[in-house]
Amino acid sequence: MRRLRLRRALCLLLALLLGLTFLPFPATADPGLTEEEPLEPPEGLDEEAERGAIHAQVSPGVRNMVKRAYQITDIQWTPKKDIEGWKNREANRFLAGHTYSGIPYGQAHRSGSYVPWQTAYEEFLRQVNNPNSPMYTARAVSQLAQNPGPYYCCDCSALVSWAWGLPQREITNTLPQYADVIGTSLNSLQVGDCINKEGTHARLVTDITYNSRGVINGVEISEERQPSAKRFWYRSSSSTRPLTALQTEFLDQGYVILRCRTRESIGYTHSCAVPLAGDLCPVCGANPFQDLNLEKWYAEPVAYVVNQGLMSGTSEDSFSPKAAITRSMAVTMIWRMKHSPACFGTLPFTDIKTDAYYYPALCWAWHQGIAAGTAPDTFSPKADCTRAQLVTMLWKAAGEPQPQIAELPFKDVRKGAWYYQALLWAFGNGVVSGKSAESFGPSDSTTRAEAAAMLRSACILLGIFTGK
Repeated sequence: MRRLRLRRALCLLLALLLGLTFLPFPATADPGLTEEEPLEPPEGLDEEAERGAIHAQVSPGVRNMVKRAYQITDIQWTPKKDIEGWKNREANRFLAGHTYSGIPYGQAHRSGSYVPWQTAYEEFLRQVNNPNSPMYTARAVSQLAQNPGPYYCCDCSALVSWAWGLPQREITNTLPQYADVIGTSLNSLQVGDCINKEGTHARLVTDITYNSRGVINGVEISEERQPSAKRFWYRSSSSTRPLTALQTEFLDQGYVILRCRTRESIGYTHSCAVPLAGDLCPVCGANPFQDLNLEKWYAEPVAYVVNQGLMSGTSEDSFSPKAAITRSMAVTMIWRMKHSPACFGTLPFTDIKTDAYYYPALCWAWHQGIAAGTAPDTFSPKADCTRAQLVTMLWKAAGEPQPQIAELPFKDVRKGAWYYQALLWAFGNGVVSGKSAESFGPSDSTTRAEAAAMLRSACILLGIFTGK
């Protein structure tokens, strides 16, 4: 750190001797610009993992937010011709035949197209691969007809707006309308927060690591900046991009931490143009699970719940579609579907430990009347969840809506059964189907594939995690 301060002092002295104007990053926004032209931070140890680092655990909504940002930073593209970058500067030029990561930086106010707001990722790649497209024949022009950039582009606030799932692209001055101001302390940062300075620049926090004492020792930033979107780490062990720089060069210089109010409800849509690690897609074949056949009936439902973070594999390369879900898995899935709400109550069950992975989910589900025990003091978390039980939990999580039908075609379902109203609602709205035309199998264990199908249908019916 002492060596870094000495280096900065020498740079300042040299600038003064040469009669230059020296401005440490971040600089003041150019007159007339809605956003600041972000400067390139020094290269650091992006690939170096902090020894003993513990990554932050996030909810499905925040996880989806991060993945939406990664789509902008990680997309790969190879221009057919040279493309002038932001402000036509040599350092920002994209060379034909070279592969780049990240949507190019630019401001498409008067002309051009924001990716992915106005142009989807697939269309962006099609335009890049067409040497006669506007990518090579036209330019994006900013608000005051200044600072030309690549026709298909993105800027800092557009990245944050997209990651946050906002209804429209916002600017740094209007992002606070959708957020709570958390303050200016580095230790207050959470994944999904935006480090923002109105009229200047916005950066998104997409990962955080902690040491064994629970102190932040690394922060990953995803941001749109010239020449294109990138993500990189600030680490306590780095001398070129130290963690303290986030505090001294940003949070102590007018930037504030914004936390999106709708962070728990953000959806995610997979794009075949930029398949991310862990994504599942029957169309492009992205599949991390060796036991999952993408030609089976369950392919789309499983892809939906996996991509949204509502379900995960039973191992890194297995999903186990035919295995039964347990009662603890069922309440966890529904809790995630309802945006992982907090619960501070206690439970009456003697077979539940407070440090169990499903405890927050069960605490919420029991207090909300969504899940009941198998006895007054027993929940049976490892027991299989039956089809009738899961249908009932989903119905209760939906608010026990009135069914739209009065009869069921299933011979194995007794009218007036404890789950009858729930099944009327679920079957009538396409949330669940029978095992055959005349059989529902209410006492059968719910397979993971069946659970994925029910969960997806419920989410679509209720408008949850719909993505964009």
